[in-house]
Amino acid sequence: MRYEMADTANNIINGLNLNSPVENLIKQLISEGINATVKQSFVRAGSRIYFSGTTALMIASDTGNLELVQSLTEEGACVNLPDSHGELPLMMAADRGHKQIVKFLIESGAYINLKNRGGDTALSIVCHRRKNTRKSIIKNIIDAGGDVNTCNQLGRWVFYILLSHKPLVEEVMLFINEGVDINCVNADGTTALTVSADFNRLDIIKILMESGASVGIETAIDKAVRYGYKETEDYLRSFGHVV
Repeated sequence: MRYEMADTANNIINGLNLNSPVENLIKQLISEGINATVKQSFVRAGSRIYFSGTTALMIASDTGNLELVQSLTEEGACVNLPDSHGELPLMMAADRGHKQIVKFLIESGAYINLKNRGGDTALSIVCHRRKNTRKSIIKNIIDAGGDVNTCNQLGRWVFYILLSHKPLVEEVMLFINEGVDINCVNADGTTALTVSADFNRLDIIKILMESGASVGIETAIDKAVRYGYKETEDYLRSFGHVV
């Protein structure tokens, strides 16, 4: 049965340009079975490097080939099979900003809150990326039950990660409306307020304060003073804190 599935799936890629190193790798994996994995510690395909345990579905998700992702999934490819680093197809699609693939994988049963070896989820991974599809992907993941209060192995909360990567106000509100802990403290002591002060995001600082932020306000004022962000300093001092 495994090889019958492989033969069926192999027909999917007949129309692809098999001179491409990435597509050759996909073809090789599919020929070995719909859930076959890379056996080497890592392989290079074009400009990308894939680790052992990588599947054809992961590569299709990483490269943005929605049609192939759909076909592989329909043939029985496992959407929750991780590679040796704990990376999943959903994480790869989120990392690359492929919003349609993210949506499809979620609808196909991808586990939203699984973590890789670094403790990151698909949500924290997409928050690292400054792509124009980020807001849409964040919304899809949160709507599907993505945990907005998760922390990775480095002690960084997902909300902090977002605030560190030039967030849109709308992205911040997606987290706040979902009940994010705006007073969470990273392992290094940084908070939502302090990182927003670092980037002089007065618009976000106002949202945080209006939502009940309090942890780190003194440090945020100190940063505003140090960097000469007078308007931000004055706003924070209006809450009665003196540094």
